[in-house]
Amino acid sequence: MRKWPEKRLRCKKHQRIIDKGIKASSNGCMRTTITLDPDVAARIDKEVAKGEQTFKEIVNAALRKGLERQVLPKRRFVQRTWEGGEMLLTWPEIKQLLLDDDVERYR
Repeated sequence: MRKWPEKRLRCKKHQRIIDKGIKASSNGCMRTTITLDPDVAARIDKEVAKGEQTFKEIVNAALRKGLERQVLPKRRFVQRTWEGGEMLLTWPEIKQLLLDDDVERYR
């Protein structure tokens, strides 16, 4: 995790001093710069234009939703099998069929 810069910062939301060395996620506030792809920026602008949420609220909600998906444990893959019944051909018969096929190919 990133650490805050050397200087002391005041978190406006929580009105407390953030000392050097405190991890960014431990205090609840972090200011950063991100570069958005044009399609993402357009979608956020549409949501902001509705006037129900601020830019910050929309980005935070989207990040939370995306990060929650990553936390969910993946289901273990289980290969389903079934009883195939008895073999129609024996192993020697299968071997002979393959040999006969090879002989016909290379004639």
